[in-house]
Amino acid sequence: MYHTLAFEDASRAADFIAEITARPEHLPRPQCQSLQVFGILTHGSRADPRAQRHRFMLPTKPKRPITSNILKSLIDLFPDTIVELSLHFWNVLSLPKKVLETIGRLKNLRALRLGHELQERAQALRERDPMLFPFYHDSDDEEFHEEIRQHNQRIAFEGMLGHDNFDNERAPDDMNPVDSKIDHDCLKSLIKATRKLTSLNLTDLNPVCLATKPMKLELACHQFLAITQLEISLEGESAFRLLDLSIILKRTFKVLALHDHWGGWVDTHGAKLVPVFENLGENLEGLFITNKSFLSPIIKFKFPKLQVFKTVFWKGSIAEFLQNPILSSSPIEVLALQSEFIDTPKEQKFRVNPFANLPLLRRLILYEANPTYVLPPAYLHACKSQGAELIYIGHLDSSNVSLFMSL
Repeated sequence: MYHTLAFEDASRAADFIAEITARPEHLPRPQCQSLQVFGILTHGSRADPRAQRHRFMLPTKPKRPITSNILKSLIDLFPDTIVELSLHFWNVLSLPKKVLETIGRLKNLRALRLGHELQERAQALRERDPMLFPFYHDSDDEEFHEEIRQHNQRIAFEGMLGHDNFDNERAPDDMNPVDSKIDHDCLKSLIKATRKLTSLNLTDLNPVCLATKPMKLELACHQFLAITQLEISLEGESAFRLLDLSIILKRTFKVLALHDHWGGWVDTHGAKLVPVFENLGENLEGLFITNKSFLSPIIKFKFPKLQVFKTVFWKGSIAEFLQNPILSSSPIEVLALQSEFIDTPKEQKFRVNPFANLPLLRRLILYEANPTYVLPPAYLHACKSQGAELIYIGHLDSSNVSLFMSL
């Protein structure tokens, strides 16, 4: 039984596949709950070996990219036990039909994470270096999508002829890396195929590469989607695409985690989030944000089911922050604050208990807390007066949205 398996090199993955498939039939089938596959290359130029290493690491032998056939074979090993699937791509996020069908057959898949390589591994991300980060050009390009369609069609035809050869398979290299994009049809097919999926994480897609046209799915598909939790990065001015998702997921949606690591997107485009929250607000139970500016355009919104709220920064004192209608009028039960940014009161005690505006508060979570961290006495007294339990969470679990929702 494997809890987690991670692959980033085709040679190692092929060896593992060969080892498992060669096992005698009388032995029990292997099991894996979480499968993580990095360095997937199904379209576009082979990854630059220099981009496969952190700039401070010693030179190492370049890894062979994972092909679609290898990915399919890895997933086929664990059709009944995979609960979490994480896929990270070089260049284009694109999968042929046979791989999409394989993922769709996973009986217990509940969490899907999709992303690109090198999201935060170098300063080039901030500089939008097109040689390393060719994902910002997100225009509607029919020629590109036709190229993707023909490429996947060739793969499907070769598969029917039995030409699935790990050693000879290679991605097409006739694509300009500056124009690398997302196969939008692939992403839509993934959402439709994984009907039992409850958590979708797109934070490592940069930008959120959904179609610039409205992302229309059949009405029947909406009725079968089960996604309740969405994690997404807003770098790349992607509110329009997020709005499409909010429409698609409105019926089942409960938890939204928004990331803006560099802090610039929300300051400029935060108002574009208003229709997203108008769509999701009625059923929203958990809201996770990394930038205080997320709240500015929706500060007076009222979310009747919002129980869990997590943030990093806030304006003014904690008491003033919790007086905002978005929080004071919501049934907040769990409040999560980053330990590093807790503001120590100027006096030994608060003049007013800051948590008095959250009458249903039962837990205060301090995340990214070091083992030696101690909450200021005024906060300890305020928690005790409110009857709220104090919970510390370390760096390792600070991004685990499901964990926060379970507390």
